[in-house]
Amino acid sequence: MLGVPLGDDTFVAGFVEKRLIGKLFDTIDKLVNFEDSQAASYLLRVSYSIVRAVHFMRTTPFHQWQKQGEKFDGMVRGAAEKILGCSMSERVFIQAALTPKLGGLGLRRCVEHAGFAYSASWHESKQQSGENWTRPTLVSESHVAQDEASLTFDKEMHKYLVDSAPDDREKQRLLRIAQPHAGSFITAVPSNEDGNDAIMRPRVFRTAVLYRLGLPVLNNPKPCPLCMQPINIYGDHATCCTKKGDVIIRHNAVRDLVYAIAVDGVLNPQREKKGILGPTSGRRPGDVSIPDWSGDPLAIDVAVTSPITKTSELLNHPCEEYGIVQKHHKYDAGFKGTNWSFCAMIFETFGAVNQEGEEVLRQLFRYAAKHLGREFSSYCVRAWGRVSCAVQKSVAQAILNRVDGTEPEEEPEDVAVPESVEPVRKPLVSLTGIIKKKQVGSEERKKESQKGESELEEKKKPIKEKKEIKEEGESEKKNMFVVAADVAGRASGSSVSSSRIPLIINSIAGGWGRGGNKKDAAKHKRISPPSRVSSRSVLASPSVSTCCVRYSSSSSPHNTVSKIVSPHTITPTQTLEVLRHDRHPNPLK
Repeated sequence: MLGVPLGDDTFVAGFVEKRLIGKLFDTIDKLVNFEDSQAASYLLRVSYSIVRAVHFMRTTPFHQWQKQGEKFDGMVRGAAEKILGCSMSERVFIQAALTPKLGGLGLRRCVEHAGFAYSASWHESKQQSGENWTRPTLVSESHVAQDEASLTFDKEMHKYLVDSAPDDREKQRLLRIAQPHAGSFITAVPSNEDGNDAIMRPRVFRTAVLYRLGLPVLNNPKPCPLCMQPINIYGDHATCCTKKGDVIIRHNAVRDLVYAIAVDGVLNPQREKKGILGPTSGRRPGDVSIPDWSGDPLAIDVAVTSPITKTSELLNHPCEEYGIVQKHHKYDAGFKGTNWSFCAMIFETFGAVNQEGEEVLRQLFRYAAKHLGREFSSYCVRAWGRVSCAVQKSVAQAILNRVDGTEPEEEPEDVAVPESVEPVRKPLVSLTGIIKKKQVGSEERKKESQKGESELEEKKKPIKEKKEIKEEGESEKKNMFVVAADVAGRASGSSVSSSRIPLIINSIAGGWGRGGNKKDAAKHKRISPPSRVSSRSVLASPSVSTCCVRYSSSSSPHNTVSKIVSPHTITPTQTLEVLRHDRHPNPLK
């Protein structure tokens, strides 16, 4: 009735093989092929790891199905390696098999915990029955709960890893990942119930896990592409590199999340409040300011520090030291004589948080849970996961930016790239084969640009036409735009600045490629450039002008047909008139 095998070792082994491992192969194969690494890792931990074997661990002596238990552990380990895209050594998997509270991934092994489970179950059953049983030799003399025994074992394994660490960096890493809340991003449910704070992109999640496990993200050390400082194979430099604003992005991500939680608690918070310490410059301790915190206003200063820098890897509590030295020593004197309270909320790149920051966060969680009508315990677990994910997403992205990214090429000064709120698409206009640009002075270039603009204004002549197209029994009015090709003077080989090249006179009031109507087209007479012009759109080719026209559907700006207009068909000062159509077998008649 309970599904417990009773019989000799052969029968028990076959029964466990069928029930525990029989259907697991197909399920594991589907799980490892899941594109979302965070969701796959979460499901592996809570549904397909040791939890599937707990029933047999508590009811059946392990020696009767030890071979099947070892096989099961191997399947879980292989699935974890495939999901994370890495190979784990025995030492690394010892850490991965620990509880997330101690820096692991929660992938405990049957061979290590089956004895604790069976012993605890035997003592609990004996106590429940009230009978006098003879204790088997494999059962401990005293009763120890299964979770307590497993946690004690994990602590001993963690201590072994710390004591056998090859260097100070590895020792500090193992100590800091075992701090409270450092592993909350591992246990966070990847859902958007409270927003997208707890959702991590697959590669970002895998990088964060590799950083946590101490696995390399590089084959060999390399110089940072942004500041040229050396990056070791673990990517440590990326967590403290100040180039390109990754440190600021990380700080703002945590600050904005703290602010959002305070808003949920109806605390009327303010971001980056000025004037807390008077009219001072460069001293803004209030990343998040709360006007009423137990009667007095509270200024929260958020920061994230790396515990494995040369100055921090020997400290016992890097986040506590940072809060005292870098924050309280800087601001405490300024708060004297005011009614403001000050909290330095310091996170570490591995996820730990200092004590005063933890206390304030807990109170913020309590206020938010009460006002949202949530149970505090469940909201608190979810909130810690959101905070941890916010830190780890920023850290992992900073590593990725330096591992496989290079400093982006700067756009040439004389090619205007307008801002666009739309996703970056292929350039709508490609001007290839333009006369080779020559070096000209800034004053001369400015004069030529002004001259080109005045010539363009004189030559603009909006053309309005109507064209009926039959398609599925309906007709649709189409807008017209004019492509002005100012090629005067270029055939003679004169030097022309690329800023003089006219792009498109757009008759669509709604913006580039967004459709419009006749009335809008009549009103709209200003030049509306495309969303992006690549620096490669302006190339060198003497005495040649080429224009690439891109036609966009009024219903969808992504359906386009391109047409190259040959330079031989355009004479100087001539204007090309083109009608805008949807994708059609014969777009131009």
